[in-house]
Amino acid sequence: MSQITKNELEELFKGDRATSLRQHDTVEGLRSAGRNLALCIYSLCPPGIVRDTAILKINEAIMLANQAIVCESVDGGDGEYCARCGSEVKV
Repeated sequence: MSQITKNELEELFKGDRATSLRQHDTVEGLRSAGRNLALCIYSLCPPGIVRDTAILKINEAIMLANQAIVCESVDGGDGEYCARCGSEVKV
């Protein structure tokens, strides 16, 4: 497995599905915080699978948080559903 490069790290934290200005600002704030933490890990930890996994876990956490914001997920009793479209939120 090849190691994550700094350019690949930057690409992990790009993209936006937010539909409102409020969502955009919230999603962007989370993405920026995740990117900053990932950059700290990238620069402070030795290269290898453990560092790469830590960065990918941060990316996963940011994606899940952003999904909750963009989908405005609600607990329907038997699982999470998107308040806008009604589809099941997969975790």
